[in-house]
Amino acid sequence: MRSLVAVLLLLLLAPAQAPAQPAVRVADDALRLLTTRPALRGTAPTAAAFDGRVVVVAFFASWCPPCDPEFRYLNALTRDHGRQGLTVVAVNVFEDFGGLSSPAKLEAFLDRHDPGFHVVAGSEAVKQAYAGLDRIPSLFVFARDGGLAYHFRHARGAKKTHVGEAELRAVVEPLL
Repeated sequence: MRSLVAVLLLLLLAPAQAPAQPAVRVADDALRLLTTRPALRGTAPTAAAFDGRVVVVAFFASWCPPCDPEFRYLNALTRDHGRQGLTVVAVNVFEDFGGLSSPAKLEAFLDRHDPGFHVVAGSEAVKQAYAGLDRIPSLFVFARDGGLAYHFRHARGAKKTHVGEAELRAVVEPLL
């Protein structure tokens, strides 16, 4: 009984914490897996693109409305911080969902955004490596040591559909 009271007191007196982000376990090999994927624009990243760098991995599809502003933010971040140790990789997944896209739509999306970062094709193995990815947009930020620093997953019916630019900068810039 005393131990139960002690535990309850600890819980009641403990400082309030912000709600934790969903537990995401991403293996170190998840970043390296992206080096094996075909580039859809520019070149595929190499292992050196990740070593000792802050890495943003964003999952998108051309038909995804919230992916439009995210691509603008990713371009701005790359322009502002690419030389300071930031690597951005966009991974195209769910492109064929519900017949909403075509190769021409994907090309038009990439032409419109002219990404200054790596853009690669996704795969089932990539989705599994990133916590069984099942929604877009989803975004992961890894610190220079490879540890997961931030994760956003669009939730069905949520008002927040994507990471905002200020929010993304607030996560990435201190890591640089």
